[in-house]
Amino acid sequence: MRFTVATKIAAFFALVLFMGLIAMAFIYRGLGMVTTNVQELANIEEPLTASAYEMEININGIGFQVLKYLATENPYYREQALQDDKDFWGFHRRYMQLSKTERQRALGDEIGSGYRDFWLLAEALLKYRDELTTSVEQVYERLEAQDRLIEEHRDTVVTQHRRDLNQFAKVLILSATEAELAEVGFWCANYQRRPNPRYRELLFTKLANVKRHLADYQQFRMTADDRRIIKTVLGGAVELIDSEIGQVLSLDDQIREARQKFIDLRLHMDRLLD
Repeated sequence: MRFTVATKIAAFFALVLFMGLIAMAFIYRGLGMVTTNVQELANIEEPLTASAYEMEININGIGFQVLKYLATENPYYREQALQDDKDFWGFHRRYMQLSKTERQRALGDEIGSGYRDFWLLAEALLKYRDELTTSVEQVYERLEAQDRLIEEHRDTVVTQHRRDLNQFAKVLILSATEAELAEVGFWCANYQRRPNPRYRELLFTKLANVKRHLADYQQFRMTADDRRIIKTVLGGAVELIDSEIGQVLSLDDQIREARQKFIDLRLHMDRLLD
């Protein structure tokens, strides 16, 4: 059979069209596979990214709540920190379930390990703050009790020790002791607000002055009432105040040290999750 030129041209175009259709079929199939792969990737990567983002939100939330609790002792911030901790582990479990590569799983493990250290510091800070509050309250209550006791004893010396040659000197010492005790409370509060070494020095200077005044008082001839109040009650209380202030300052130092570590670790976790 002899093909004409027109037939050959038509056959050529038919062949081109056929090859084009085959190519389009392959392209369409490839696009379908790409679309499927992209969809599968989106189904994994988007929730994975969302889980990482939620963990970052929880960590930043805990950082904020703990620091606010340190400053205010508002129980709301403690409760929010505990809720953020619970939420974090929920999103971390989801992240690990969605992780498909070795790198993703390794990152998830590193995030979990770092977070455990972060939360341990958070719990320690909350605990230290509660202990500090209790210790400070004990110091202030004891200072107030001794202030009342000194005032009452001074009134007794004024009204009942009129024949005592040292009456005036005793009254002066009791007044000075009362003033120094007030200064102890003042500088203790100042040091808590701002840990200036000078404030700490003044705090212990004032406490030493209280002890010196009590020792000076005992140089006079003392009545039975003097001995009971000055030597036994006040002397014992001042030693307790000294010990309790030491505990307050120790807790305050621990909070400041742990607080900085807590902030540094939060920044490290933030970088991991970026």
